Amino acid sequence: MLRRRARALSAILVVSVAAVGLPRSAFADGPPGDAQSAAGFAEALFDGALRLMQEGKFAEACPKLAESHRLDPASGTVYNLAICLEKEGKVASAIIAFEESSARSAKDGNKEREALAVAALARLRPLVAKVVVRVGPKVAGLEGVDVRFDGASVRKQAWGIEVPMDPGAHVLTVSAPGKRELRQDVTVTEPGKVVAVEVSSLEDAPVAPRLAVSPTPEAPTDGTRKGIGMVLVGVGGVLLVGGGVSGILAVDRHAESDRLCGDPPRCTGEGADAEKAANAFAWGANLGLGLGVVAAAVGTYLWVTAKTPPRTALSAHGLRVTF
Repeated sequence: MLRRRARALSAILVVSVAAVGLPRSAFADGPPGDAQSAAGFAEALFDGALRLMQEGKFAEACPKLAESHRLDPASGTVYNLAICLEKEGKVASAIIAFEESSARSAKDGNKEREALAVAALARLRPLVAKVVVRVGPKVAGLEGVDVRFDGASVRKQAWGIEVPMDPGAHVLTVSAPGKRELRQDVTVTEPGKVVAVEVSSLEDAPVAPRLAVSPTPEAPTDGTRKGIGMVLVGVGGVLLVGGGVSGILAVDRHAESDRLCGDPPRCTGEGADAEKAANAFAWGANLGLGLGVVAAAVGTYLWVTAKTPPRTALSAHGLRVTF
C-alpha cells in the first residue's frame, strides 16, 4: 500500500504552506474523531485522486490528496500530492510536499521514496520563484502591525525571508491601528526569480470629523416668567382701558342716533352715521375688554407663580445665609 504513516513536517514548513496557497489542512498532525472512519475516507479519497491523475485531471486530484493526507497522514499520500502539485504547475507547493515526503520516508525507513523525493527537490528548487517581504523600521515599530500575504499572516520572524511562491497573482496587505491599510498586488511569473516587496511606511488614517452638538435650549427661568407676566398685565390693562373708552363712545353715539332719528325712527344722514359709529365702537369695546381680560389673567398667573430666587448673604462669621 502506498500510504505509510510518518511524522508531520516542522512548523516553519507549515507556515510556508499557508504562504504559497496550499491548504493548511494538507499537513495536519492527524484526523479528529474516529481514526478508523477517517482512515476509510482517506483511502477512498486517495484512490479517487489516483484515477483523476491518470486522466490528467490534476486540478481535481490535488485537493483530494490533500484532504486524504489531512485525515490520515502518510508518506505515500504526500509524495503523490507533491507529484500532482508539480504537474499542476504549483512548484512551490510541490517542493513543500516533497520535503515532507522525504522526512516521512526517512522516518518510515523507505529509502527508495526518500531518494525520489530528494531528487525531485534538487530538480525543482532552482526553478521555484520566491517572494521576500521587507518591512521598514517605521512600519515594524508600529503597535499592532499586521502583515498578510494572500490572507495568511506573515509574522515578524518571516519578514525578510525568501519564501517559495507559486506563479500567479498574489496580494500583500499591511495594516495597523490609526493607519490606512496598504494593499499591493504581487505577480510571480519567472521561475527562479526573487520578487522583493518593500513596505517602508503607512499613511495615517483620516480622522473622523467631530459632530457639533447643539446646546439644549434653556427653559424659561423664573425671572423670565415674571417679566412676561408683568408685560401681559400691562398690555391687558391698556386693552381694558381702550375697551372701556370704546364702550362709552358707543353709548354716546347710540344716544345721538336715537335723538336724530326720533320715534318711530326716521333717520337723517347724520343719525345713520351716528348709528354706524356706535356699532363700530361697540365692537371695539367688546374686543378690547375680552382680550384685556385674557392678557391680564395670563400675566397675573405667570407673575404670581414665578418663584423668587433665594438671596444669599454673608454673616459676620463668614457663613452663607440663604433666605
